[in-house]
Amino acid sequence: MNFTGFVCEYNPFHRGHLDHLDFSRGTGGPVLAVMSGCFVQRGEPAVYDPWIRAKAAVEAGCDLVLLLPAFYALQPAEWFARGAMSLLARSRAERVTFGSPVTDTDTLSSLARILEEEPPEYSSALGAALKEGLPWPAAAQKALLTVYPDREASIRTVLGSANATLGLHYLRALEKEGWKGEIGILHRPETSVSATEIRAHLRNGGTLPEGLVPAVMREAAADKRPVLPDPLGPLFAYLCGTKEAFRLPDDPEGLEARLRKAARSASSWEGILTEAKSKRHTRARLQRAVLHALLGVDADLCATLRAELPLFILPLAMNAKGAVLLSRIAEETDLPVVDRPAAFRPGTDALSALWDLESRAFDLYRLLSGGPAGQLFTRQAYRG
Repeated sequence: MNFTGFVCEYNPFHRGHLDHLDFSRGTGGPVLAVMSGCFVQRGEPAVYDPWIRAKAAVEAGCDLVLLLPAFYALQPAEWFARGAMSLLARSRAERVTFGSPVTDTDTLSSLARILEEEPPEYSSALGAALKEGLPWPAAAQKALLTVYPDREASIRTVLGSANATLGLHYLRALEKEGWKGEIGILHRPETSVSATEIRAHLRNGGTLPEGLVPAVMREAAADKRPVLPDPLGPLFAYLCGTKEAFRLPDDPEGLEARLRKAARSASSWEGILTEAKSKRHTRARLQRAVLHALLGVDADLCATLRAELPLFILPLAMNAKGAVLLSRIAEETDLPVVDRPAAFRPGTDALSALWDLESRAFDLYRLLSGGPAGQLFTRQAYRG
């Protein structure tokens, strides 16, 4: 079955997402979304649970929504993309779409190739920039500008945009998968609708704004309070006092020590992040590190899962067309389809570790949301 796939977080679903969904439906075939679950790539809890957001997507016209496992959802852009694109490729998507201010595939592909192949002159310049204390995106931009000054405009445009940079990593990941389908890029200016502004409005006690959020999202979230990250601060401060070492992944420069020091002088979520932030440590990286500590994602687990890239297919929501698509995917994929989570028995150690982490993520999210226990195992996919 010829279908289009894309990655999303819908945190929450807004009008910009609706534009991208309509763009993805343009071929007339089924549309599949791979969506972050309880936690999102910035290292925060999603403001509404996965089923609420997936329901809104299906009511807006998406046919099938699959869960992106928490391990990949809480990774830097490269590994977020690797997990999501592997899931789409192994589900047999024939078209992949994303939004970006840069829509020229050749520009994105050529930069993706440099990042993947790491020519010696680029690798040297990147190492020097990282030693200056720059976070990876800024270091990569500086290295590319040093080595390829004639491409300054495209480098600044792509590496200066989170959406374009993520698209670049999507292309890298699809190349690694050996995927040969069609890429569709919707022009999305950096000035378009911002989910960040909507979340800030919710955290200040507001409701989902009618002008920015489609009715399907407002209706799906009706009478539901947004889930906020504030309780994570005291939880992390307590954990720092009871556990000797987290052994955080991607920590060559003492991020764990920095966070522990911050948790000794502050116990609130905002206080810890403010104390720990630096030129090298972006807020998103700090937030992911805190969640890695709380969820038990250490360097060994991260290395194992990155090396093996285990995945499962867990549907969150679907319509009739999506149910047919899911059946077709189940016939053709090499991945386990988890239609009854309580009965799922992972077949490998890596898949078992991925599934156990998913269970811990839902348990932690429950502490933040006040929802019932065991929803990963008991809640059924929404059918529209």
